[in-house]
Amino acid sequence: MNENKFVHYKDINRAKIFTHDGYKSTLAYEDDYEIMLTDNYFATYDGLIYWAQVKYSADKDESNFEELEGRRYYFRKLVDKIISTTNVYEIKK
Repeated sequence: MNENKFVHYKDINRAKIFTHDGYKSTLAYEDDYEIMLTDNYFATYDGLIYWAQVKYSADKDESNFEELEGRRYYFRKLVDKIISTTNVYEIKK
């Protein structure tokens, strides 16, 4: 199965991830059927990698990037608050 995707934009910013300093990258892309916005959160601390992903998608025939950005904006504060304040306890290496 050949999946061709067109990338509209990429962005990277600093962010708090699981109470640690890290980065948030945003990727806007589409394929033949869907439009997608993906936010990836990364941080490393004490030899561990902390990672979270939030993906917003919609059918290409029923929506556009403007509506998808609106949905992402609506949930932005909640998602950022959850990802920045979540804590991990008792990690066994």
